[in-house]
Amino acid sequence: MKKAKIFSVLIIIFLIITLSSCAKQSKNSNLKPDESKQTINAVEELEMELIDIMGQIDLIPYYEKQIKEKKEKEKEQKKQREKPADENKEEGSGEKAEGKEEEFKPQPITNNDTLLLELLEQEESYRSDEQDKQKVPDDIIFIWHEINEKINQLHLKWDDLKPELKKAKVSLGSINGFDDALNSLTIASNKNKFLKTLMDANGLTLYMPQFIKDLKDKKLASLYAIKYHTRQIILNVANSNYLEADKNFKALKNEEKILTAELTEKKFKELLDKLRLSIVNLKNALSLQDINVIKIKGSIIVKNLNAIKEKL
Repeated sequence: MKKAKIFSVLIIIFLIITLSSCAKQSKNSNLKPDESKQTINAVEELEMELIDIMGQIDLIPYYEKQIKEKKEKEKEQKKQREKPADENKEEGSGEKAEGKEEEFKPQPITNNDTLLLELLEQEESYRSDEQDKQKVPDDIIFIWHEINEKINQLHLKWDDLKPELKKAKVSLGSINGFDDALNSLTIASNKNKFLKTLMDANGLTLYMPQFIKDLKDKKLASLYAIKYHTRQIILNVANSNYLEADKNFKALKNEEKILTAELTEKKFKELLDKLRLSIVNLKNALSLQDINVIKIKGSIIVKNLNAIKEKL
């Protein structure tokens, strides 16, 4: 009888442990390790799309400037054509009067034309070559149309990814937050608001590290968070909001600590030292309050982060 009681107690203990284990598993991701990795890859692909969209938005001031110059040149050429033939001959522009006008050539893109281009060009996923960037449209509305089309595609990709994130028990707050932020980006883009659209697009990248963290990869999550804060600092400075830039820098420093703690292996020491130095240089650049210096220092941080990512 005593043995039967002991056996019954052991059975009860075993059942409690088993049920407790099942409860823990239900709280964690329902995905297997391979599936979790695939979901992280899908999240990274979504960020690649956002990088591409930000790159196109960032070029809008450059296109507006070139369109203005192109129209001014066309206006000048029209004046030349309307002049009497003898006047054109006197001025040595007979060929232009006959329709052989000089083709408009856009100016090269400079640091003053863009905000994030230097950082985005450090990304392997950034898909844009110099010739494509310098194809100036007749009207800026065509560029906004292309951006809106890409954002529409982003909605479709997000709808495909969302069920996987829910299955993996990713925070519903993060998922709903991304939904709201994507809608905000769509509205800003349809209203052709340059800086608001660029900031909303970068704002969406803040959700990537949150998703990845819930998918159990802290080091990768911190890496993407540092990238977000670096870009956001530049956008805040462009908006003359140094208070927010300082807040983002503090958040960046917190993520740096997490990344350093996660990457304790010897092979990362030199890379982490470079990253730390580049972050110190960004802090010094912020004190100068010169956006071009800040952009340069920010691009070096992204370069160092990508070197770390290659080793992960």
